[in-house]
Amino acid sequence: DVGDSDSGPNDLLNFPDLAVAYTGSSVAAVEGSYSGPAGGTFTLEFFASDLCNDLGYGEGERFVASTTVTTAGAGQSSFS
Repeated sequence: DVGDSDSGPNDLLNFPDLAVAYTGSSVAAVEGSYSGPAGGTFTLEFFASDLCNDLGYGEGERFVASTTVTTAGAGQSSFS
């Protein structure tokens, strides 16, 4: 929902869309895209969980990785 003006925690920023997520014993790989306000810089943090809820989400139990993205004029950014 790019371009809307939500209010709430983190201004209800969108969550990233993951294309690849892998964790090994000492390495993590996360690839995907993020849609948000144009020209913004955002830190995305990724966490792992042993279980998920009925919607397929879970509480972040273990920090995996983070990356910083800057959205282009259309509010899009990719990361890897």
